[in-house]
Amino acid sequence: MGTPLPLSLRWLLTAAMLMGVATLCGATPDEGRRRASAKAPDALQSESWATGRDGELERFLLEAEVESSEWLAEGITRPRKLLLVGGDTEQLAIFKTIDLKVPAAPDAGQDPYVADKWQYEVAAYRIDRMIGLRMVPVTVMRAIDDIPGSIQQWIDAAAGAAELTKEDSPLVSSPEYAQAMNLKRIFDALIFNADRNPTNILVARADGRVWLIDHSRSFRVFESFPSTVWGRELTLPEPLRERLAGLTQESLDRAVGELLTAEQIAAILARRDRLLRGEND
Repeated sequence: MGTPLPLSLRWLLTAAMLMGVATLCGATPDEGRRRASAKAPDALQSESWATGRDGELERFLLEAEVESSEWLAEGITRPRKLLLVGGDTEQLAIFKTIDLKVPAAPDAGQDPYVADKWQYEVAAYRIDRMIGLRMVPVTVMRAIDDIPGSIQQWIDAAAGAAELTKEDSPLVSSPEYAQAMNLKRIFDALIFNADRNPTNILVARADGRVWLIDHSRSFRVFESFPSTVWGRELTLPEPLRERLAGLTQESLDRAVGELLTAEQIAAILARRDRLLRGEND
């Protein structure tokens, strides 16, 4: 094998490929985001979308002051970790501004682009709540330093599934975890998330609750499921079946119409129908 490229060079090459920019040398991450950013929603979120505890947390994420901010080294999307403060409350959060369309492989079929968009983080959260999974952390639309993006609550005291598997933790060998993985596959099939891996499955060490993060490459317009769930048994609990059946174009338009295209919403409904029919081939 050849000598690996230095990390900094790998980052620059990847960024240039994704953003279609001749060079990003000398540009700050924010400047790169401004150049690459596509059209954001006409108006960022001004009030809670959800109700109850989720709605309260949404309001906090929307209104709290940014006490501190740091770039995270992981991944090419370069999210920022924020410390938000409001009154006597502090909350860590993740701020993403990625908004790209990346040319896909030649065999991509009717979907010639893979999008990597912060808007999809908000759409995934809202659809998760619409079908009652409650596995995606609360996520809102907000601008920081005049840059629009998604802000998602940070899950404290959680570890990635890969880390827990390496530790041989009972948290990832329990019946509850197996049930959560079934729901995860159903969700990924519904929103066409082909980017799922053990690093974006978080498990709370205190109670074993499973959280799903990183959905910025979801919502392809295929009516089929992503290959990550092909051939896997997908068991629909009755309450989930009823909520899936209750999804309509109108309800999705109200929830995510400013975040997704009409084609993407139609594809969600087509994949929903396949789930209800028990198809997975």
